[in-house]
Amino acid sequence: MNTRNPTILCVDDEPINCELLENILVVNGYDVICASNGKDALLKIKTREIDLVLLDVMMPELNGFEVCREIKESKELMNIPVIMITALSEKGDRIKGIEAGAEEFLTKPFDKTEVLARIKMLLRVKKLEAALAQSEKHYRRIFETSKDGLLILDKPEGT
Repeated sequence: MNTRNPTILCVDDEPINCELLENILVVNGYDVICASNGKDALLKIKTREIDLVLLDVMMPELNGFEVCREIKESKELMNIPVIMITALSEKGDRIKGIEAGAEEFLTKPFDKTEVLARIKMLLRVKKLEAALAQSEKHYRRIFETSKDGLLILDKPEGT
């Protein structure tokens, strides 16, 4: 069976931050693609198979909130988890990140153990959601192509 390493898109306009994340992720079994701005990130996420995005907020042109919102509004991309990693630490910024659709919001300087744990958890959730969707698709196909009738009897509560 051919399995691939999960691919993480790291988006930060500071090259040193992308290099730091790449060094942490590669030794932990992830493939990494870097983007230096929001437009480049959206191009890469639309043309490559990306499993998760690590996204800086403060970037020129398109900021991280705008990039996240565009990802989450796209039917094709909306299931890709987004972790915002930023120097912003105010409660309002966190709320803005959540409203944009980010699954996590981490403050710089970040703890690499926490970043890795959150990535692992979000990739596990994504995998389970994909399995559930596949199972639902499978059973819906069986149901829709069945030539037999189906009778569902619910047992009354309390009996």
